[in-house]
Amino acid sequence: MRLWTQARLMGMWAAHNMTGRADDSGLSMAFELFTHATRFLGKKVVLLGLYNGQKLQHEPPGDISLYSRTLGEGGPGSTFVRVLLLRGRLQGAVLIGETELEEALENLILDGLDLGGVGPALLDPGIQLDHVFD
Repeated sequence: MRLWTQARLMGMWAAHNMTGRADDSGLSMAFELFTHATRFLGKKVVLLGLYNGQKLQHEPPGDISLYSRTLGEGGPGSTFVRVLLLRGRLQGAVLIGETELEEALENLILDGLDLGGVGPALLDPGIQLDHVFD
């Protein structure tokens, strides 16, 4: 996942703040969705949205669903995916390994589609999410 657009915005915002022109720039640090991508122990790790349920502690536990899948036996090609839904709408995800789901899950979070009827099948490796929810 390429985060150069966020890095560019942050750089412009920092430059305007350092020169005292932040109020004139009209730049805002209000991103649509929290996204963090890194590598940990040689594996790609992507955190999207409310990946660990932050800000959801006051929601009824019955309204929150967590689904996860693991593929592989911990080897180089193994992957882990966990998604968090609130009342059927995707709120966050944790992706470890080369899952190729980053963009599809980001779009599902931003679109706010009701996925309640899909349930755990959302993570079925035989389904190509980017084709289904395009």
